[in-house]
Amino acid sequence: TCGEDKTIRVWNLTSRHPAAEQAVLRGHEGWVGSLAFSPDGRWLASGSYDATTRLWRMDPLDPTAAPVVLRGHEGWVGSLAFSPNGRWLATGSFDRTIQLWGIRNDQIEPSPKVLTGHTGRIQALAFTPDNRRLISASFDATARLWDIAAENPNLEPAILRGHQGPINSISVSADGRWLVSGSGETFESRDNTARIWDIGLETLLESAHLVASRQLTPHQR
Repeated sequence: TCGEDKTIRVWNLTSRHPAAEQAVLRGHEGWVGSLAFSPDGRWLASGSYDATTRLWRMDPLDPTAAPVVLRGHEGWVGSLAFSPNGRWLATGSFDRTIQLWGIRNDQIEPSPKVLTGHTGRIQALAFTPDNRRLISASFDATARLWDIAAENPNLEPAILRGHQGPINSISVSADGRWLVSGSGETFESRDNTARIWDIGLETLLESAHLVASRQLTPHQR
């Protein structure tokens, strides 16, 4: 868990008294708002208002050990995602960019790929199960599908349009065929829909399209 107190707490859920065995990770200089475990459980990534991402070793967990600090964003790191194979860590920021960090032989590559194009802050990130694509959702009411295997993923991302408000959450089906996106409302716009997109076709960049949209009532938000 993480919070405005700038700390991360790791709880032992196998204990009868988890609070008594919690480990507290300190180091961020701003509130911590996003967390993600690597698929193998060896890393915990944390994103903070201090514009950094920190990677904490979990095997073994040592609260006194210094984390790996990833810098480069100019705004709050509000979303994180590891690829299913653990090869990539994506970080999304209020600076409207995504940084794609490579991980090889348990080491973080020094220079990330920077994905640009969104005109609003990044709200959520998700990888497809085949590790080929990264999906980003933004306050600009669009989602983008990036071909991370391309030499330059910035060239032709697929842009999913239709929401009238910020996209706050996304989820990819286990077979990689469907993407669900959820949108809420702001003072300027109102959407309150969930939308289902077909993203499983081989010609993804040309054919991703909306399949269904469901209006959410106040009780379902």
